[in-house]
Amino acid sequence: MAMDKIDNFNIKAENLFRPELEKNGYTLDEIKIGEINGEKWSTHHIYINNKSNLKIIIKQEPYYTDCIVPV
Repeated sequence: MAMDKIDNFNIKAENLFRPELEKNGYTLDEIKIGEINGEKWSTHHIYINNKSNLKIIIKQEPYYTDCIVPV
């Protein structure tokens, strides 16, 4: 069975971003997976730097939606 887009991104993003972010004092705090109607729809990797009080959120939302999200 083929891996879905969300699972594929979670593997690749962690391998790609985590080493560089850890060099700069960030740690992976959480991986959130959003669902719509029971299906994975998005993923957010949340890295925090407690020393600098900073946060980086890396998002992947590969599926179309007509929802409007206020910013």
